[in-house]
Amino acid sequence: MFRSLLATLTLGTSLVHAALTPGYSTQTIQHGGVEREFKVYLPSNSIYTGLFLMHHGWTETMDSACSYGEIEKYAEEYGFVGVCPQGLRYANGETGWNVGTCCAGADSAGTDDVGFIRKVVEFVNAEVSIPPGRTYAGGFSNGCALSFRLACELSDVIFGVGCAGAAYDHAYSGRGVLSCNPANPRPYWSQIGSFDSFYSVTDSKAGWRKYATEVLRCGSTTEVVYNQDSVTCEEHTSCPNAKSSRFCELSGLWHVYQSSELSPWEVSPTEAAWLYLSESSADSSTTDPQTSGQPNDPTQTSEQPSDPTSRAETIWETASGSLVRVLSRAPSPPGGFAVSVCCIAFAPSGDLLAATGADGQALLCVGGHQDVATGVAFAADGQMEGDMNESQVHRYVQQRRHCG
Repeated sequence: MFRSLLATLTLGTSLVHAALTPGYSTQTIQHGGVEREFKVYLPSNSIYTGLFLMHHGWTETMDSACSYGEIEKYAEEYGFVGVCPQGLRYANGETGWNVGTCCAGADSAGTDDVGFIRKVVEFVNAEVSIPPGRTYAGGFSNGCALSFRLACELSDVIFGVGCAGAAYDHAYSGRGVLSCNPANPRPYWSQIGSFDSFYSVTDSKAGWRKYATEVLRCGSTTEVVYNQDSVTCEEHTSCPNAKSSRFCELSGLWHVYQSSELSPWEVSPTEAAWLYLSESSADSSTTDPQTSGQPNDPTQTSEQPSDPTSRAETIWETASGSLVRVLSRAPSPPGGFAVSVCCIAFAPSGDLLAATGADGQALLCVGGHQDVATGVAFAADGQMEGDMNESQVHRYVQQRRHCG
């Protein structure tokens, strides 16, 4: 109740429109003379941390994508709005996305799925407040290939790609048909199973390297950043403008989008992609010329910190000037608060009511309120004292729902 009241007081009526309510809803829009569908999941918190698009694979549906993507679970845990669009069903009875060389007949029909996804993002932004620069595209197989295309052709709307079970620049993802020259190159997280029979590890890694070196302009040198629990992840070590790219191989995994329960590292692609892209957004926010969550919005600006080494981005500011501002690992802004990328409780006066402790081992309870802070730790007076990673904070807070 407090949080809803605060959102109403500080952000007006833009947070939740009548068309969307917490939980799942199915929405329809007209595009290309056809009625298109998509599912939206609004988490119970009223201030959202971003938008994650989960695209289903060939022959699948928006319902299956929301299910195996565990959208409800992670939307509630991390506070993002989850959207699962539906690809068209063609004469052969199959569903799919147009990625230039595949699938289900979408490519031969010339279906404008890129334009459809743009409209979906515009719809969500018109209904709820999505932080600028935090709209990401994910998915599986053919849906992952669509996300690659969105990174290339919709970089004013999509700010990162994190998906599984596909390869960039592959026979099933537009090779020889599509080109990739985005105005704003976006970070890329990709996962493949060593037993995947549709996209080999060799092809997937080659696509990752190609995107990193040709689109992100990273150097060719890579390093292993994770190697345990049957999972090996690599990154390019030198990318300009704080861009990033990571490739993970799961030993023994087939062509499947595994749940967190089935993952050897207890992390699903949805969670891994969200955490990686969220961190990448914080890294690149000071160098990215386009941080708006909506396309070509000349009125959307972001404050740049005076310290060029800080990692910060302005996400919400209230009409009254009271603080609803998001920063990651940066000095406290004017007013004395640094606000993390999630749901943190403030009084209408702007005073901090609750946050995580600087040691990451305690929740500070002030005024009887408790909420979740991610990425930044605060002292009782609201001053930033340290940081802890997003996953650690969330896993800790999940076990401690109420102030003692």
